[in-house]
Amino acid sequence: MAKRGETREKIIYLLNEQGPMTAAELAEELGLTSMGARLHLQKLEQEGYVAHRAERRGVGRPRHVFYLTEKGKEELFPKAYDELAIEALQFIQEQDGEKAVETLFYRLARRVLDQFGPEVLSWSPEQKLRQLAEIRGLSGYEVIPERDGYSLILKEHNCPILKVAQRFKIACEVERRVYERIFNAPVEREECQAQGSRICRFRIRIR
Repeated sequence: MAKRGETREKIIYLLNEQGPMTAAELAEELGLTSMGARLHLQKLEQEGYVAHRAERRGVGRPRHVFYLTEKGKEELFPKAYDELAIEALQFIQEQDGEKAVETLFYRLARRVLDQFGPEVLSWSPEQKLRQLAEIRGLSGYEVIPERDGYSLILKEHNCPILKVAQRFKIACEVERRVYERIFNAPVEREECQAQGSRICRFRIRIR
């Protein structure tokens, strides 16, 4: 793990070992004030390693819990998943051809879409995006309305399957079509991390 300060390392390990925790719970474990814990969490969120969501536990108001993003898990606790996935996909391609690889990506996309209920059609783009980020355990998404009032710009800062997408371009096309289904609108990819851009940028034609 890269050097990042003892307290922040402890926060990362706690979230990895115990799962989502509130700032107050982390503060108690580490002997910090809640404000001190929040300052460390805020920095980790800015870096894309930690995200938060509202979670209801029993009666009362929902509490904000913090959790490691996919980026945090993969970069701070590296595994050989990318290499393994690429090898598996290459084997499928060699045995059954490009169509079999494409079918697999669409099957995985279907699992994501199945987690959106019928009520999603009435949600705002921002609500849909929060749900998508929670399902995929990601952070680093932005939705920016264009001044023309006819489109939204979706920015994805952390590609969860970057190495796989660099090898299998169909992954990017499947992602674009997933966004079309979620936002119920045409979606154009304007920038792509798998092709060397700093971010993935999509234009959503809402009208």
